[in-house]
Amino acid sequence: MKAIEYFKKYKEKLKEPNEMDSELDHKYYCVVSSLMDFFNEVKTIQLARKAKSDSAMIAIMNEQNLKANSFVKMVNLEYNLGIRKDAFKDFIKDQMPDLAKMIAWN
Repeated sequence: MKAIEYFKKYKEKLKEPNEMDSELDHKYYCVVSSLMDFFNEVKTIQLARKAKSDSAMIAIMNEQNLKANSFVKMVNLEYNLGIRKDAFKDFIKDQMPDLAKMIAWN
């Protein structure tokens, strides 16, 4: 998927009912959910490209980070959330530190 497609999906997630304390919490929750979607797409890309080497996987992860940066820029422009550049990379470092070390994102 392209960044614009993730952004459209994000806006749809915002419309879903939620039990968050505030609308702002829901917006951030949907961003995190979208970052997880970026990560889940890695496997799809890997299979499509028949990527097996470490360098191929690193390239895919870097591409996902660039795509996520475009997504974050759109979210920040429309919703003014102040999400930092490389939020995907930071998400991986926080949630999957061993993976981050393997792809030299420390």
